[in-house]
Amino acid sequence: MSHAIDLPSPATQPPPRWWEALALIAVYFLLQVAVGAIVGRSIVAFDNLMVDSGSTGLAPALRLPTVVVLTLMLATAMVMALVRWRWSSWLDAGRLPGLGFVRASDRFLVTAAGLGFVVPIVGGIVTSWLAHGQDLGQTITEIGRGTPFGARVVLLLVVVSVGPLVEETLFRGVFLGALSRHMSSAFAITTSAVLFAMVHLPDLHGAAYALPNLFLLGWVCGWLRVRSGSIWPAVLAHGANNLIAAGAWFVATHQP
Repeated sequence: MSHAIDLPSPATQPPPRWWEALALIAVYFLLQVAVGAIVGRSIVAFDNLMVDSGSTGLAPALRLPTVVVLTLMLATAMVMALVRWRWSSWLDAGRLPGLGFVRASDRFLVTAAGLGFVVPIVGGIVTSWLAHGQDLGQTITEIGRGTPFGARVVLLLVVVSVGPLVEETLFRGVFLGALSRHMSSAFAITTSAVLFAMVHLPDLHGAAYALPNLFLLGWVCGWLRVRSGSIWPAVLAHGANNLIAAGAWFVATHQP
């Protein structure tokens, strides 16, 4: 007999709290490490099994992109399930501390798309100026280098859709909502943007001069979340930003 999971009732379910938000962000990144290790070991075991049976395993150039895609999708699915279970009654609340999973007006969606294309250009100029000629290596760029075209497209689609969805849920949904209970919207947006930038330092190999670019993206997404009353403009702007940034890197590192 199957048992349904009971969701907390709206009457007893509190809104996000700051320590819960930080814990969930930490869980997400820890899940990436744990799930990535499991997926990686599973692929190696599968390849060994295929080789022992006389068949060809997964091509070496596809192994790392496959691990990244599966890891991000699985970690995202688990985190989104946790969010739905813990704050189900706050999902469709547009006003903070709600999570904002409501339809946004067309005006804000158009604005979000435009800002999503402008932010990486402005941020790229600032980063280049601060870098003083230093090379900015990012994990996703290194993964894209040498990856076959088909796998590169799949990886780009995940980076543009799945990544923005889970990160905006965490930073401009749960965390921003929690902060809004203790400070003004401006301070909450800024604090969320600072943390958003800082957690990406490992992907940037500690290149602090790239932080203003990420802070700008985080601040714009936070502003869109507050002004529109919906999380979707922030997801759209984040996705457009990733499309421009990752797409340009993938093209630049393409090796025929």
